[in-house]
Amino acid sequence: GQFQMLKAVLLLYACLSTFAVGIKGPVIIDTDIGADIDDSYVVALSVALKWDIKLIITDTWDTVAKAQVLAKYLTIYNRTDVPMGIGIQITNKCHDALYPWAKNFSLASYKGVLYQDGFKRMVEILQESPEPVTIIAIAPPVNLAVLADRYPKLVATKVKHVYAMFGSIGQCYGWKAGQCREANAATNVTASNTFLRAPWPVSIAPLDVAQVVLNGTQWQRLRAANNSQHIMVQTILYTWCFMHPDGSCPYDSDFLYDPTDWFLSFNKDAFGIKQFHLTVNKTGFTNPTTNKRDPLINVALTWKPHHEQPFKKLIADALLSFKP
Repeated sequence: GQFQMLKAVLLLYACLSTFAVGIKGPVIIDTDIGADIDDSYVVALSVALKWDIKLIITDTWDTVAKAQVLAKYLTIYNRTDVPMGIGIQITNKCHDALYPWAKNFSLASYKGVLYQDGFKRMVEILQESPEPVTIIAIAPPVNLAVLADRYPKLVATKVKHVYAMFGSIGQCYGWKAGQCREANAATNVTASNTFLRAPWPVSIAPLDVAQVVLNGTQWQRLRAANNSQHIMVQTILYTWCFMHPDGSCPYDSDFLYDPTDWFLSFNKDAFGIKQFHLTVNKTGFTNPTTNKRDPLINVALTWKPHHEQPFKKLIADALLSFKP
């Protein structure tokens, strides 16, 4: 009897450990990778958990330089099968902290699936997809604003939900009380409002919940696996340290802004969510309003008790489990 019970428990554990965590169905990730490490985590986690990624598209400022960063990551992970695309380019001058790491990486000789016109490819994916697509928006939403503006009927029918790291409602950077200009919302106010007003459902993870730091046990697990057997962990830690050339390689993960949004996309129960009519004002503040004509947005305002630790553990588990 005991043996049978043990066998049943082990079988259940085996099933759970191979269970895919995340969104069911097709996903597009819109990212400004290279400016901070949090985008790098989202790409790594989505790849590690084998999400059905139809496209990772670079967004905002020098999208070609950002594509170099993304392509270098995917090459190291041996996942050049994941389609990537270059988003709408605003400038060809890139000063991202991670760009020097990838500036000599040639997109011309990239072996993977690369769409020079990533925006066009994003439209085609939505047009061709037999089921609605989820969008993970972890950048100022330039690509997405143009998409919504040019193709309102398409996004109304083919976008299942947009989950965005976006805004600040009652908390600012560094856990300071009160509102401030959150970068994704404030970089391009016109784009932000077009994005919010689009006919797709939007949920946001603002600074109020997105300032989680991977530290303690889970961070130590990653540091202990900083070797070539764990290429994803090694690469994330290397690029994180690369951003700190003064040698003060940090003792924690930095704020997991974008991974919090990534987690929200498949674990809404971890958050206290409220609906607000939202607009981004001229100075870049994300303001709840009483105007019913402003779009109604789902806002993750708080973490529910006992959910942050499982989130941190999932990040470490996923990165450690990756086999190229």
